[in-house]
Amino acid sequence: MSQRTARRLLFGMAVFWLSLFVLSPLTREYAQLSFSGDDSAYRFYEDFIIQPQKSLLVFKSAALAVLLLLFKNSRENGCTFPTHFLYGLYSFSAICILFWWPSALGVFALLLLLGYPWKAKELPPEKQRWTLFSLLAVSLLLRLEKLPNVCAAPLQSDSEQYLRLSQGLTWLYDTQHREPLLAWIDRLLTFFFPVPDTLAVTGYLPIRIFTILLSCAVSVMVYRIGSRFFSHQTAFIAALAAAVNKAIIYRSLQGLREELLIISILSVAGLALTASQKPGTFRRGISWGLASGCLLLVRTACLPYVLFACTWAWWRGHRAWKECVISTLVCFLLAAPYYIYCKIEFGDPMYSGNYHVNKFYYMTIFNTGSPDTSKVPYVSPTQLMFHIYPWYKTAALTLEGIADTLVGRFAFRLFYLPFSAFFIACSAVGYVRWLFDPKKRGWLVMMLLLLGPMAFILAMLNHSPVVFDWRTVLHLFPFMAYAASDGFFYLLERARFISE
Repeated sequence: MSQRTARRLLFGMAVFWLSLFVLSPLTREYAQLSFSGDDSAYRFYEDFIIQPQKSLLVFKSAALAVLLLLFKNSRENGCTFPTHFLYGLYSFSAICILFWWPSALGVFALLLLLGYPWKAKELPPEKQRWTLFSLLAVSLLLRLEKLPNVCAAPLQSDSEQYLRLSQGLTWLYDTQHREPLLAWIDRLLTFFFPVPDTLAVTGYLPIRIFTILLSCAVSVMVYRIGSRFFSHQTAFIAALAAAVNKAIIYRSLQGLREELLIISILSVAGLALTASQKPGTFRRGISWGLASGCLLLVRTACLPYVLFACTWAWWRGHRAWKECVISTLVCFLLAAPYYIYCKIEFGDPMYSGNYHVNKFYYMTIFNTGSPDTSKVPYVSPTQLMFHIYPWYKTAALTLEGIADTLVGRFAFRLFYLPFSAFFIACSAVGYVRWLFDPKKRGWLVMMLLLLGPMAFILAMLNHSPVVFDWRTVLHLFPFMAYAASDGFFYLLERARFISE
């Protein structure tokens, strides 16, 4: 790509983002609220409870402590701004947050960006630790500030269902159509914090706190994994996006499995693809197998991703064949009992994922629901894609679903953060880069495998009255953020705004 082309692309993407302010009242509101941390910025999520009158004194006090941490982080990272400028900037930031809380999200993002050592080729462990502490503190504060909105509200139906299933376990794997790992975690939490009798009314706060902590860990993992496979600059942009993204903040409050899924996915990628010459084949194989097994116990439909990660790691020489064998055995021992349970109990080892296709998508879209759901024919994703729909329509819908998820309307729900349209455009550049880069092509394949048949189903929902549930693709966000950051820095390099 030539310098002129790169600069034109950057300019065009900036204009694309600015156009949101004039396209329609809805896009203008979206663009404006993307900078805000106020409750009103979450109105796009219909079930989010807005509490404009809640006390913010504790959170504002905590924000001042976070500002001190960010100031220390900037000094540790060798920030080149004059000292008097930094004192003035952080003082002004404190005033903004104290007198107008909605500015907190934008202020934290700006200070993290200004305090990061962008010019460093490599970051020593000490500087990385300060960066991780800063990301963790910002992530935690932005999520805890929303906890009062939902702490006394009922759990979402899926979260409550997991909680009730955990109380009825007779053995580890009898969790019906729900993968067991979250049910095990619920069972452990309820051992220390019993389920209240008013569960249906007041919800269960410990599971919300647990997923908030997992959501903070997602930002840390995105940075650590991204630093290994891309660059620390690319990883930081992706991790910052995960920390301040209102879509992820909102989901972290629900007590669901999205955060657990993202952490498991990144763990498998990190353990499978990190090249290492150090001894420890057995230990790495065990860790990799445990991560893969846990991932399948969070979502059984991730089996193609696990198989590809294993194959890709061996083929690219990242892992020895012994490690692949050990990992496969450990993964099988951990996850196989649930697949066997589903086969014996329901006649389909992939029943957990197929259940939702059959009992929700198929019945709702084709209006086949009846009081006696046992009379509804069982429809798997394969039957839906290749028997009910003709192959050419399936192909067209799948492509539509992929485009909508990666660069279309669903992407705007996942990139609910400042400059969202710009980042989505950068991610398109990143995907193209990955496609033609043998070292990164595996990341593109893994992302598409994680999307899988949901691309078809999401496009199918576009042509029906059923509302899109975007949490079905939330786990793709780290890959999309890596692509956006990678594409952004590639354009900056080609435009000669930064050195390669």
